[in-house]
Amino acid sequence: SLGQLLTFRTNIREEGSYNGNYLSKITDLTRIETNYNSVGLIDHYKQETISNDAQGKAVEEVWDADRYNTIGQVEKYTTSTREYSKSGNGAAFDKTVTTVRTIASYSLLAGGEIITDSTKSGYDIYGRLYSYCDKSESTDVDNKKTDSYMLSTKYDPAGRIYGYHQISIEKDKLKDGAQFNLRNEIKRILTEYDLAGRVSHYIQTSVSDAASDKVDTLDWTAGAYNDLGQLIKYNEIIHTKVEDENNIVILDKTTTNKRRDISYTNTGLLKHYIEETVSNATPDLKTVLTWDADYYNELGQIVRLHTNTVEFGMSGSGLLEKITNTARLDTHYNSVGLVDYYQQENISNDAEDKAIREIWDARESTGAGRYNSLGQVEKYTTSTREYSKSDSGAALDKTTTTVRLVVLYNVNASGVVVLGVDNNPVIVGSGYDNKGRTRSYIETIVSDDAKNKQVINLWKADSFNIAGQLKGYMQNT
Repeated sequence: SLGQLLTFRTNIREEGSYNGNYLSKITDLTRIETNYNSVGLIDHYKQETISNDAQGKAVEEVWDADRYNTIGQVEKYTTSTREYSKSGNGAAFDKTVTTVRTIASYSLLAGGEIITDSTKSGYDIYGRLYSYCDKSESTDVDNKKTDSYMLSTKYDPAGRIYGYHQISIEKDKLKDGAQFNLRNEIKRILTEYDLAGRVSHYIQTSVSDAASDKVDTLDWTAGAYNDLGQLIKYNEIIHTKVEDENNIVILDKTTTNKRRDISYTNTGLLKHYIEETVSNATPDLKTVLTWDADYYNELGQIVRLHTNTVEFGMSGSGLLEKITNTARLDTHYNSVGLVDYYQQENISNDAEDKAIREIWDARESTGAGRYNSLGQVEKYTTSTREYSKSDSGAALDKTTTTVRLVVLYNVNASGVVVLGVDNNPVIVGSGYDNKGRTRSYIETIVSDDAKNKQVINLWKADSFNIAGQLKGYMQNT
């Protein structure tokens, strides 16, 4: 009766062709409900999106405004985004991310604390977003919360984002950071655009407290877009540098990746690319990777693919040219979208008659593995079969099975592993430290070439340096 729009539906078709590449992407959006507050501003909506790039998946979004300021700008709102498989109403895949955004002015103190400046707005004088905080939780990692602070945003004269300063803090919810507490900081220094308004170049630095003195600088340049507006070529230079407290450089590494010949499926999913990689750590070695997607499932998840990796350069004995072909034969995802099974085969020209088939299994339903509530794999089983391709494997056919538990076990003052009444190591916690690094695991290895022998490895990290590198470890076999 007030003439306010409550429901609607849109159908967007992106169609075109270029140099043998075809695009036909269809997106349907249905606004299911809309509510307005007493002054006519939207304070709630619910909508669903379906696209033919993932025909079996629906995305449901619920948006609720918590607060508007006196000039009609939203200052706080909550978004709940559910992605689920349409068949069985989420039986195969069901993931929900809930984010509460507070648009306010946040500042970073010298000691690393982030505070709110109540005297300033999170918008600049032109009404553009300047500073905000996103607090997010997701059902795929139900014990983890992420607080992401956009401390500042800079715009160019055309009103496009030029730079920003962002800090994200990930913590476990049950122990409030005692189990997991990782801080990442990104500073976008420069962003440039082409005449069509597409990003053509950017530079940013990133720092993580998992490697407190390591600074990664990414310099990214777009090489070309096709006539469909899809990126088909780019270069990136990654410079990693670490200095100790005396300003002595202990790591200075530059890696250059050049990706080209990028192509897409007719619904816009990645189909093919070639990437060349060189590094000053191995200046005479170049690696060329050719990647091809073979099959995506109805949720838009990659199931089968194959790669060709060529490593070539000059070694001490002459020219090196090693070729490895990998075929991912199958990939399975759990109900929240994490890979819990895959099978692949590798063939390399350093042993042309040998194939290696690997099965990696972290499925909880079969007992082969599991993820913890932080999304970290806590147990997995790897079965590796090496066999000769000729004579049906008569010359070589060996299978090794490894079960790894990423757990922390007890060690006494003498460095001896403490055993329980069942004669197994006493498990006292997670095998990951609170920065997400592997600190301890137990693995059991059996092989059919020695059927009566079982190998048990107990591995424990000593410490990590300021570059996040392992300084030492202890292993009991």
